Amino acid sequence: MFTYDPVGRLKTAAISEGLTTRFSYSGSALLGEVDSTGTFLRRYVPGPGTDEPIVWYEGPGTADRRWLHADERGSVVSVSDAGGNVIAINRYDEYGIPAATNLGRFQYTGQTWLPELGMYYYKARMYSPTLGRFMQTDPIGYGDGLNWYNYVGGDPVNFTDPTGLVCLTVGG
Repeated sequence: MFTYDPVGRLKTAAISEGLTTRFSYSGSALLGEVDSTGTFLRRYVPGPGTDEPIVWYEGPGTADRRWLHADERGSVVSVSDAGGNVIAINRYDEYGIPAATNLGRFQYTGQTWLPELGMYYYKARMYSPTLGRFMQTDPIGYGDGLNWYNYVGGDPVNFTDPTGLVCLTVGG
């Protein structure tokens, strides 16, 4: 079961019976995950851009620091420890299906991976890499073209949509 807060952000994810994760945000940036007892599971530090997480702290403290390294599309392609040692290499197919060895909540195009669903949370809608499509229609309707399940008019090389509500030119 998933619930949303009043502004439409993913608030809780019931992973299994009795296990619930609560998400905390600053604007649209995910800052942390808390379990049902109130214990911090993970903390995140966002970078200067949208969907640009840079640091992940595992556990309730800040001792276990992990750096997130992204490619030109914003996909997290590696995770390193505080000493700079690579602890994971993340790989994806052309639709964003993560490799079984991928590590971390942030993955394809810097979006939140929900392994319980096998989907990415793109703020305004969910994306299924297995199906290669969004599960809900685009909230901007025809503003993105005739196909309401499309992403940035079918041109993700030249455009991006960080909020799910507007198509922007990459790098502009």
